[in-house]
Amino acid sequence: IGNYFQRLNNKEKQFFFFFSVFGRPVAMGAIRFVLESCGSETNPNLDQTLQSLLRKRLIFWSVSKNELDQHDADRAFIITSLPTDAEGANQNSWTVKNLFQNAALYWHSQQVSEENWRTVTDLEAHFCEYEILLIQNNWVAAVGLVLAISDFLLRRGYYLRLKEMLEDLHKCQMPFHERGIISRLLADTNVRLGEYEIARSLAAVAASTADAEGVLEERRLDSIAARQIEAKCELE
Repeated sequence: IGNYFQRLNNKEKQFFFFFSVFGRPVAMGAIRFVLESCGSETNPNLDQTLQSLLRKRLIFWSVSKNELDQHDADRAFIITSLPTDAEGANQNSWTVKNLFQNAALYWHSQQVSEENWRTVTDLEAHFCEYEILLIQNNWVAAVGLVLAISDFLLRRGYYLRLKEMLEDLHKCQMPFHERGIISRLLADTNVRLGEYEIARSLAAVAASTADAEGVLEERRLDSIAARQIEAKCELE
């Protein structure tokens, strides 16, 4: 792919960059969104570029979903070839940071409003944004997103999906307060899954990650949460 990629014209390379940051099959509208967000690099012949790449079999249609797709090996190569984030780069330039930010913004714009959530499929755009936020190491936004949908996932019994997301966040470096929140929620999720020993361990982590400066309210909340988790385990 490396040699073949170098033979592409600039518009074809640009299209590849815009497409690859999504990491999954997407509709053409997603690529247009990222392109328009990088206004200084617009491609007025986008459809022609698309047809050229289709003819070269570098991308293809997922007919069942009417989405564009590409080979995993090609996607991985393109991601490593993205322009680096030069200091002082224009916010509309197509650097790694800006492309991923605009891809996350696209998924945010596609999210179903909370009052219309019925099943886990209504949160698909949330999950896609979450994955990009993790790639960006933007755990602040990722934590906020997970907390926003956690109640729904717990009420509807999507424990495993929530657990996967919380475990991802639990591995991130973050302040004590946020780590305590994630640990408490992950402990509660494990209780619902019958993983009581894991729940106890996480509750202990939550209790031990009170504010390093000794904020009493944080210590009190974490201690209460730990006791609640322990009580749930005993009841089960």
